[in-house]
Formats: sequence, structure tokens, C-alpha cells
Amino acid sequence: MTDIIDLIRAATPYISFHRGKTFVLTIRASGLSDDPNFERLPDINLLSTIGVRLVIVLDYRAESQPLEPIDEHTRKEILDHLSFLRYQLESKLSKHITAVSGSFYSAMPYGVIDGQDMLYAGKPRTINQPLIQNLLNDDHVVIVSPYAMSLMGAPLILDPIELARDIAIKLSAEKLIFEAVDPLTTNTQSIERNGKSKDIFEFDQKRYNAKTSSNIEASNDNDVVSKGSQWFFPSKEWSLQEAKHYIDVVPSVKQQPFYNEFEALTLACERGVGRSHFLYPPYKGVLLKEIFTQQGQGTLISKVSRHNIRKALPSDVQEILALTQPLEQKGILKSRTPATIEKDIDDFYVLDIDNAVGACAGLKFYEENISGVVTKSAEIFSVVVKPELRKFNNGELMMQFLLHNAKVQGSAFAFLFTTQTKDWFMKQGFSTYNLKNLPLVKQEAFDKERNSSVLAIEF
Repeated sequence: MTDIIDLIRAATPYISFHRGKTFVLTIRASGLSDDPNFERLPDINLLSTIGVRLVIVLDYRAESQPLEPIDEHTRKEILDHLSFLRYQLESKLSKHITAVSGSFYSAMPYGVIDGQDMLYAGKPRTINQPLIQNLLNDDHVVIVSPYAMSLMGAPLILDPIELARDIAIKLSAEKLIFEAVDPLTTNTQSIERNGKSKDIFEFDQKRYNAKTSSNIEASNDNDVVSKGSQWFFPSKEWSLQEAKHYIDVVPSVKQQPFYNEFEALTLACERGVGRSHFLYPPYKGVLLKEIFTQQGQGTLISKVSRHNIRKALPSDVQEILALTQPLEQKGILKSRTPATIEKDIDDFYVLDIDNAVGACAGLKFYEENISGVVTKSAEIFSVVVKPELRKFNNGELMMQFLLHNAKVQGSAFAFLFTTQTKDWFMKQGFSTYNLKNLPLVKQEAFDKERNSSVLAIEF
């Protein structure tokens, strides 16, 4: 029960923030299946219920793929599948939700590219933004099929990724959300695409678990999801500048399976979409975890970073205590009362993630005049990161900020005391230090019973 309460409390700021915002997302057949491991409808119903304005683009694809010609046979197969997808979605939405489906745009054919006729493959020409916006304002869920007629009456099939991107840009949406097209699929249904069978639409849980347990590795902010050939996508949070740089300078990126999605998410963010998300792996609850938790679940591209290290405020005291007290009870941190933290609040910094405290640390300066020579130093203390955020290098981020701040303020060195995390601090560049070289006030206050290690880094 305590875990549920904590989850609800943690999600509350996000619920308030997202109410009235527009999300554009793609959904595939696996998300509409009866398999509870991949069911998306409860999540979509929840988002609509709390006031999120939803535009859902149906995704017929078996895999992330480059532009290809679409012949008559393939066009008919895709249309049949889109009809099935739309029926599944509309029939499973909550009775309290009104869905309106349609094209809401005009299309144009790709024509001939590099000497090859793209046949029935098309792209958006114009999007009826006022109509979609009016439907959203009236609390309807808008369902968009990637199928439309050209001005000459030709039926065209569009890339759902390109279509969702353009709709999100036109609506100035808060979020554009893509779900990974899983490369590990079973042959339960197929589309003949120009003579080539593509396994599509239904996830095989056993094969997925077996593959991902060996393929998908833990990742940090600068890593990729997998070093194998099955999965590729840059992990966790990217600034828009980093994403654009990645596309421009990594030669092999265009050959990777999810390049089209990454490029579309980046372009959308560049043209006004608040944040772009890529969800993987596509399992139960991944959408809610990405939207309603600080650590997220997939990849985020954002024009403005969610992470902001700032001076702590009196209103942050309770959140700082929530971080420090569990470690104080274990004897890892020196105990500080609420009154002490409130009195010393000007010495604290917090990592603000979506207006909630994800980490804290203290930085206090000292000056000593010895024989006419003034020496300035800085003490770092109470460095704590929320457990679920530690794997994303937020501790390192806080430490870099503190050390930079100490240096620019003219400190000759920064020091700290630790009982159980000496190795981690030494990895950040600290080394053992003589207690007698610390400011006199710290020497006199040294707790011999705690017998902390003294570490420092000189500038």
C-alpha cells in the first residue's frame, strides 16, 4: 500500500502539468492485443480521463523501414489491416471516451525517386489543424489513419511516423510519442510487400524475453540500448542540440533500424513540439512510466532540459529530508534535523527534474587567515540521489556542478567526509587528505566515533 501511495504522490505533479496538453502518439496491433503484457488501452483511457488531449496515429508497419514503393496488392493489404486496427481501438476505448476517426489531411504522391516509381506511397500535403483542434477542445480522442486521397483522387498510403510528426508540429503538441516496432515478431499475420513477406503485429513474449535478456544491456546517458544487431536507439535524455549533432556526425546512424524515428522526433522538437519520446521495450505500462515518473522509461529529446541544478529553497526542505533521512538512519550520512537543514538551506543545491527534487547536495565555504595568507576551501556534504535516478549519472552531474562552483568561487580545494562511499568519490577525482590540512573549525568538529575518511581535490 505504501508503494502505491508513493507512486500516486510522485505522479501528481505530472498529472496537473499534462492536463489540457496535446499528445500525438502512434499505436500498433500489439498495443491493442488481448495480451495483458502489451495492452495499451488502459493507459490511453487513463490519459484521456485526466484531461490529456490525444491524437492517435495508427501504425501498420512490421518494422522500421525506409521508403519503399507500395503496389496495388500491398495497398489493399494495408487498408484491411488499418480497418482492423481502427475497429480494435474504437471498440476497446472506455465508454466515457468519444473517438472520432478519419484522415484530417490531404496527401500527395512521392512520385519517382532515384528513378523508381513509389506508386501508392504518399506524404502529407496539408493538415486540417482547425478541425483536429476543435475536436480536441470538445474532449474527443482523434484517431488518424495513414491513408488519404491525393488531389487527383489517387488512394495513397503514408508513413505513420512522417504523418504523426507533421500533425504534432502543426498542432504545436506538448509530446510526440513513438513506440518501438519490435524486430522480434512472429508469423501470425503477414503483409506481402512487393513479394517479400514481413512478419508483423503480434509480440512473442517468450522469444522477446530470451532475446532481450542477452541483447539489451544496461545503458547510461551516452550509451545505446544494445550492442547487438537487433536493437539500436540512443538511450535516455538528449537535448535537441545533441540529437542534431548525433544525426550529423555519426556516419553509420542512417543505417540503423530506428533512424527514421529518431530523425522524426528530432525534427518535431526543432519545429515546436515540446518533447519527443521513443518507448522501448514495448511492454505493459511503458507509456505511463515514461510520462509520469522522473526517471522515464524510453528516450527523450527536449529543446529545454528537464534537469536544472539550482539553489535550494525553504520549500525544498521536506524533499531534502526525504532524500537524506534514509541514509542517516543507516549511518551513511551525518544526522541533520529539519531545523538544521532549514537554517543552512542557502548551502544546499537540488537537482530539479520537472519541478520535483531528484537529488541534493551541500556546498559550504571556509576562509582562514594564516600568517597573512588567506586560504579559501569548500566542503561538500549530503550528496544524495534518488535510487531510481542513480543509474543516469545524476550523482556525477551534481558533483561536477559543485566542483565547478567551488573552483570559480576561488577555493584552493574542496573536501568531504565519507564513511561508506569512498570509492565512488575517488572515482570522481578525490583522494585521501590529511585532517590537519582542513580549516581549524572542521578539525575541531571532527567526529572520532564516526571515523570518516577525509577526501579532497585540489584545484
